[in-house]
Amino acid sequence: MEQNKRIDLLEYKIKLIHTIITSMDNYKFDFFSFIIDHDITEYQTSLILKSLAILKDRLEGSEISQLENDHAELNMLISNKKPSFKEFKEFIKLNINKEINSKYLLMSLHRQKINVDICKYLLDDSKE
Repeated sequence: MEQNKRIDLLEYKIKLIHTIITSMDNYKFDFFSFIIDHDITEYQTSLILKSLAILKDRLEGSEISQLENDHAELNMLISNKKPSFKEFKEFIKLNINKEINSKYLLMSLHRQKINVDICKYLLDDSKE
């Protein structure tokens, strides 16, 4: 089988598996579905999660714990100010995908119980 056909087949199988899983009762993996639906890479997923950890540390006035040399993109989040939805949205546009709805991304994280407090804070800030 040609490589392109194999890739198409794999993509189709993944789509089917995703459809089956998300249709199950009590499906609670909104963020994972978001990742799949928006073709977010493992590296980008790591950036999202680490960005939230940095923003959480800033919100709590803690020392920022997620600084790593392999994620230079996170440097734009280093500040002594309280985090804002606008700042998170800009980070997502610049580093993940400008077409992603940052509010929906935060809602998917919140529903999956990932970084609940900072997600709620940023979602509340998006309403102001």
